[in-house]
Parts: sequence; structure tokens; C-alpha cells
Amino acid sequence: MGRRNYIPGIMGGIDTKIEKFPYVVQIAHWIGSAWTVQCDGVILEFNIILTAGHCIPIKFLNTKRNLGIEILAGTTFLEDFYGGKFRNVRKKDIRIHPLYNILPGGGVDYDVALIKLKQKLRYSQKIKTITITTEDYEDMSNTDGKYTGTLVGWGYTGPKTRPHILQKIKLDILGKENCQKFSYYGVTDRIFCAIYKKDYTRGGCGADSGGPFIVSDMLYGIVSSGFGGRNCSFDADKLLHLTRLTERNISDWIRKTKKELLKDDL
Repeated sequence: MGRRNYIPGIMGGIDTKIEKFPYVVQIAHWIGSAWTVQCDGVILEFNIILTAGHCIPIKFLNTKRNLGIEILAGTTFLEDFYGGKFRNVRKKDIRIHPLYNILPGGGVDYDVALIKLKQKLRYSQKIKTITITTEDYEDMSNTDGKYTGTLVGWGYTGPKTRPHILQKIKLDILGKENCQKFSYYGVTDRIFCAIYKKDYTRGGCGADSGGPFIVSDMLYGIVSSGFGGRNCSFDADKLLHLTRLTERNISDWIRKTKKELLKDDL
């Protein structure tokens, strides 16, 4: 199973508050001697987090080494470990889609993972769940930009620059034909594309994989891969690949796996 460092994020967004998007969380990895936020995630249940499969350090799952992942919820601010709610993640409580793989030429297919928290999050104005939509907006979008969605996260806002405050940006959903035409990475039925068409210098950058893409107040996708990485330049193409959560193989797996993870709570 191959892996590459696909960690896209947001450029050209604007500040927002966690109260506006209380279902988004930060996923921190233990790197060196400190916790560092590498990805985002989404609260499906108060103890179930959805994120991108490549946000999980797969090579550590079957070893004795500590996984080194924590969830940070309920805060507007990046790496606010004292103001937010910090939750431990155990290896046994992580599930990655069994068909997860790197596509020829790049991009990630079946890029989803579920994490069960040992200690549940508590409902508040800063911590809530979100529902996955049943509508497939790309399939309905015969013309680019007919449907838009909102991407939120703490990804890089420029070359080697992280925001202190949660960011949001509205992006156009591309039709399938243009998604395939303009993508450098492989595109499958589980992937859709979004871009800020008014100004191509806005959109994906680094460190926001697994973050939510919201359409009509419901979850349609999560960030998978984009261009630029952490050293993204403002003249780079910001086409984003996102995992389509309505695709049958993805939605069925999420529903089944979430049920299995919650069995221990019954």
C-alpha cells in the first residue's frame, strides 16, 4: 500500500469561528517532542471522528510503537491544547477503508478513516455533530459552479504559513468531465473536484486533509489531495480533490464501520 504526503489546505480564506462549524476538529500528531496539527476531521458522533485515510500513520498501526495521534475539538484556534478539548486515540479504535490506495500518477482512492474516541466529546455550542448528505452534487452539476460548497480548516494560507484562526472559503464543484480534464491526479467515482474559479490563486494548500466540505449545511465530502503542499505558491493551481461521501462503497463502509465501533458502548 503506497503513501505520499498529500496534505492540502486553504489559501485565500477568511477567519471564522468554531461556533459556525462546531463539527470540525484538529488531528494532532506527536512529532519530535511536541503535538503538531497535521489534518482535520469531522464529528459524526460524539465519539466517532471521520478523517482522510492518509492522515493515519499506517506504518505504526501494526507495531508496538505509540501511534501518537490526538483529537482537538471545540476551539477556533490552531493547536489550542489548553482551550480546546483534547482526546486520546488508541490503535484498536481506528479503521481505514480496506480499499485505500494511491492512484497511478498520484491522488488517493477510498481515502477515508474512522476514529473512535475513548472518551466522548460533550455537546456544546462549539462541539456538535454533522450529517452526511444523500445528494450527489457533482452528478447534478452539468455546468461548473452550479453548486458550491464551503471548505473549512486550519491548513496553510501561504508558503510555510499557518493561520492561528479557523479559515473558511466557498468553492465551486466542477462537473465530472472537467474534474478529469484538469486533474493531474487520478479521478475515480469516489473523487470530486472543487476550485475557487474567480481567482485560481485561492483554494488548496497544506495541512487540511480530512476537513469538511459542506453543501446546504450537510457534509458532502472531505479533503483528500491538492496541489502545492506546504510550500505552495500563490500562482499555483488550487484544484482540490475531495472524497465523495455519497458514493455507495464509501457511504456503506462508513455506516457499517461506525455501527461496529459503537457496539462496545451498548
